[in-house]
Amino acid sequence: MWDAEYRLRLRIYCTERDRIHGRPMARVLMELARVSGLGGATLYRALEGFGRSGIQRSWRYFETESALPLILEFVDEEPVIRRYLDALDQLSFHGFLTMERVEQITWHGLR
Repeated sequence: MWDAEYRLRLRIYCTERDRIHGRPMARVLMELARVSGLGGATLYRALEGFGRSGIQRSWRYFETESALPLILEFVDEEPVIRRYLDALDQLSFHGFLTMERVEQITWHGLR
C-alpha cells in the first residue's frame, strides 16, 4: 500500500569552495534547512560538472583546493520550502537553484 502527495523539490547548486560569511555554503544551507523546519535534506557531491563560467570541475584535475560541484536537495510541502527561501534572502544568498513540483510516494508495505 502506498500514499502519494504533491510536494516541491528544491535543488541548490554550488561548489565546495563557495562560502557564506566565511563558512562552507553547503554546511550553512543544511543548518538553515534544519532550523527552518524542513523534513530532510540531501547533499550530493558530483564527480564532474561545469556552469555558466564554462570552467570544468572534476575530481580528475589536480587542484590545491577542491571545487567539486555540490547539489543540495530538499523535498517538502510548499509553505515549508517558501519559508526556507525567505530565510535564504536573509543570508543575502546568491546562487543557482531549481524548484519543481514532484509526487512524493510513501510505501507502507503489505498490510
